[in-house]
Amino acid sequence: MKDICPWLRKARSENKTVVVSIYVNPTQFGPKEDLSKLSRDLPRDLAMLEKEGADVVFFPSDKEMYPDGYDTWVTVDNLTKRWKAIPPQRISAALPPS
Repeated sequence: MKDICPWLRKARSENKTVVVSIYVNPTQFGPKEDLSKLSRDLPRDLAMLEKEGADVVFFPSDKEMYPDGYDTWVTVDNLTKRWKAIPPQRISAALPPS
């Protein structure tokens, strides 16, 4: 996990409750990027988040994020323009079926 401690510490100093989400979105990987080679260490990440004061960690499964029947995507164009180094497909979200 990228060192998020500065942001986590800032969140802790400004808020009563700090919630962190850990999710590696498989849809954000291009055809030549290998999701399976991504280093993941949940026990280490949870220990770090606990040490830094996270109150809640949301660690959803792919099934929770992409339930059967989902068919709506949201892309925030201005956000993707702001972070030019991030491909637009990396800043989008799936909405559950209505």
